[in-house]
Amino acid sequence: MPKFSLIIPVYNVEKYLADCLDSCMNQTFSDIEIICINDCSPDGSSKILDEYVKRDSRIKVINHEKNKGLGGARNTGVEAATGDYSWFIDSDDMIALDACELLSSIINNTQAQIIRFNSLSFYDDATNRLGRYNGIDKCYWPYNEIITKNAHTRLKITEVTAWSYITHTSHLKKFKFRENAFHEDIDFTQILFSEAESIYCINSALYFRRLHNQSITGGAISKNKLLVDKLLAVDALYNYIASIKLERTHFIVRGLHNGIKDLKKEYNTYPEIHNEKFKLLISDIEKSKPVFYGDTNLYNDIIKNYGNTKLLEFILKVYRYWNRLKNAF
Repeated sequence: MPKFSLIIPVYNVEKYLADCLDSCMNQTFSDIEIICINDCSPDGSSKILDEYVKRDSRIKVINHEKNKGLGGARNTGVEAATGDYSWFIDSDDMIALDACELLSSIINNTQAQIIRFNSLSFYDDATNRLGRYNGIDKCYWPYNEIITKNAHTRLKITEVTAWSYITHTSHLKKFKFRENAFHEDIDFTQILFSEAESIYCINSALYFRRLHNQSITGGAISKNKLLVDKLLAVDALYNYIASIKLERTHFIVRGLHNGIKDLKKEYNTYPEIHNEKFKLLISDIEKSKPVFYGDTNLYNDIIKNYGNTKLLEFILKVYRYWNRLKNAF
C-alpha cells in the first residue's frame, strides 16, 4: 500500500498534462500511486496518458464511459485510492518535486488527518512554460500546530480549493463531491475540514496553480452556470449546518454568511440573466415571508408567470437559506 495517492482528473488538458505528470512522477519520495481519471477528454490527453503509463508502473488510468465533471472524476479517484493519504491535483497544475517527501515527514511527526499548505499561482505564457509569477496563496490558519474540532469557532473563513491539502484516505472515503457541477469543492472541503479530528497547516508552497483563460476561474464557463452551481453548494452547506446545529461562530457559518452576500452582489452585476421586472419580483419576494416556509403554490405561480426556472431557483434559494438559518438554532 503506497503512502500517497495522487488523484488527477483529466479533461481537455493536452497542452499542460505532461507538466503535471512529470511533477508527480519525479517526486523525491517514490512511495506513491498516480491515479488519472480520463473524464471522456475529447483532445489528445488520452494518448499522453497511454505514453506515461508505459513509462511508469505507478501511473494508473481509469477511463469514464461518460463525462461526470471534476467532482465525479475525483469521486472515482477516491474509490480507487489505496494510499494512506490522498491528494487532488488538477491536470493543468504542478506540485513541488519534494512535496511528498516533506508531507511524509509531517505525517510521521503529527499523524494529522488533514495537512494543509500554501500554493503559488502563475499565469500561463506560451513563451515560458512556467509563465509569470502571480503570488503565494496562504491558508491563513495557524501554522505548525494541531487544530482540533474545539478550535473551529476561532478559525478564519477558509480557502476551499480541493488541491490545497492532503487527507487521510480513510477519512476522505466518507464523503463525495457533487457531480457535473462547478464549485463542487466549496461544500466538500468545508465539510471535510469540519469533520476532521485533526488538521495541521504548514507555511510552504507545495502546489503550483496555473492561471489561464480555459480554466473555470479563467472565464471558460458561463456566469449563469457558475452562479447556479454556487447556490447548490450553499444549499449543501446549509443542510450540513442545520443537521448538526453548528454554532454561529463556526468557520463554515461565518464563511457562508459572507459567501451569500457576495453571491447576491455577483448576481446583480450580470444583467443578461435578469431584468427590471425580475428585480421588482425579487423585492416582492423578500417581503413575502410565506415563500420561504414551504408555500409551493407561490413558487409555482412565480415560475409560471416569469418562466426562468434556473434564475428563480437561484434567488429563492438565497433567501430561503437566510430565513431557514435564522430559525435553525
